[in-house]
Amino acid sequence: MRKFYCFVAILIATVNISLSQHLSEIAMIDLNAPNIMEEYPFHSIEYMINPKLSAGVYFSIYISDILEKRIPKASDEETRQYIISIEDDQGNMIYATWADFLKSNVKLLPALILERSEKYAKDTITVRDKATKKSRKENLKTQKEILASLSKTVHLQIKKLSKNEIEKYFKKNSIIFPEEQSTYRWLVNAKVIKVYRINR
Repeated sequence: MRKFYCFVAILIATVNISLSQHLSEIAMIDLNAPNIMEEYPFHSIEYMINPKLSAGVYFSIYISDILEKRIPKASDEETRQYIISIEDDQGNMIYATWADFLKSNVKLLPALILERSEKYAKDTITVRDKATKKSRKENLKTQKEILASLSKTVHLQIKKLSKNEIEKYFKKNSIIFPEEQSTYRWLVNAKVIKVYRINR
């Protein structure tokens, strides 16, 4: 079934048919929202190109967390009817299915890269002992400091990335698919995610 919907997504992208005629938009998510790190859970992730080469440590949000918050409690039957498009600031788009982001289906989850986290890294105990009464901005900074001290590691499945490709993709608002062995669906300067339901 997943292969069928991947085929549908590719067909849409290839023949450039009108989405409004075949699909109904059910959600639009602004990836440039200034408070995006307050809306969704984020993680400090070190992306490894190979055992000796790191692309850096970045705060990242899993696309699955964004989708699940915006479309909560969707049944398996419903999500099989969803097509997801992600658009960059130049109007370029990639297409995917809900299954491409499903935590039970994908070991290395696609993610939205936000910013480098190394600058926030501090002693974890010191950070946790800070006073609890803070502004939202201060609380977010403290959360960043804690997560930066507890970074997780993701080993990309792509076999090789050049220095130029690392600089291109590992920056704010890039979307990467760590489990895929090419950058075909990686997107820079991503600005919006749209979720469509296939009309029957």
